Amino acid sequence: MSRVRLVAAGLAIVAALGAGTATAAPATPAWNTQVSTLMKGDKQFTKLATKVAPCAAAAPTVASARKVRAVAVRNWRKASVRGLRAKNVRMRAAVLRLAKAANSCGLAVPANPGAPVVVTPGTGGFTTTPGTPGAPGAPGAPGGGATSITLDLPIRTVLDGLPIDLTAVLNGGVLPQVIQLVPSTVLTDPVCSTVGTACVGINPATLSSVLTTVTAGVPLVGGLVTHVVGALTGGDLSGLFTVQRVSDTVVRIVPAGPLATVRALLGSLAGAPTTAVAILKATR
Repeated sequence: MSRVRLVAAGLAIVAALGAGTATAAPATPAWNTQVSTLMKGDKQFTKLATKVAPCAAAAPTVASARKVRAVAVRNWRKASVRGLRAKNVRMRAAVLRLAKAANSCGLAVPANPGAPVVVTPGTGGFTTTPGTPGAPGAPGAPGGGATSITLDLPIRTVLDGLPIDLTAVLNGGVLPQVIQLVPSTVLTDPVCSTVGTACVGINPATLSSVLTTVTAGVPLVGGLVTHVVGALTGGDLSGLFTVQRVSDTVVRIVPAGPLATVRALLGSLAGAPTTAVAILKATR
């Protein structure tokens, strides 16, 4: 075969391979990036579908999400970069549907997150602050004995809803029926410093920073994290957390709303930063 015919045959093959595509043929860096994002999203979808499966109320959502996911992965090998971007939009929608379903079913937080945090006087991040002397009989006076105990809470304790057992440090005391959720700057106010009070103080700036770190590289969470950071900045803590008094001496901080949806999209937090994002304070 002459050189002219060989070139013509080669061009014909390239044309056939590229037929129907809007951009360059697959296997470009941009194409590979879109495929990688799609595969990561599909892996997230599979994990969430398994997590949500036991929840009967979520069945219609799961069914509709599976249809969207099927369209997203159909013929992906033949798709152009533009086509893959569209598929990733669909995959994102399917995954977020499942994540929100997990949140609605109470499945966003791991069912078995790990052992409870048993607090003792030697626990890292735990401090005891005796009350300052005052008039006889007043809180903080000798014999009156107002004492504040505080515990630093890293992001895993908060996002995984780990039970925090304070039995060993309450000295026979009990937690109040209502444990306040406040910004960390309020922990020194009377609402959190009076005898018989307990508060969970969230540090919005630190939590925003650590949350951004642990979600880096995780597909689909960018918009949700932006929403969470906005809520933290605006002081909407009740839309992001609930504080559960499990017993007289045990408490849990559990993510809610968009933060719970973020948690549903994350994997294990066993290696997450130990920087304190919140403080638990009780005064007795």
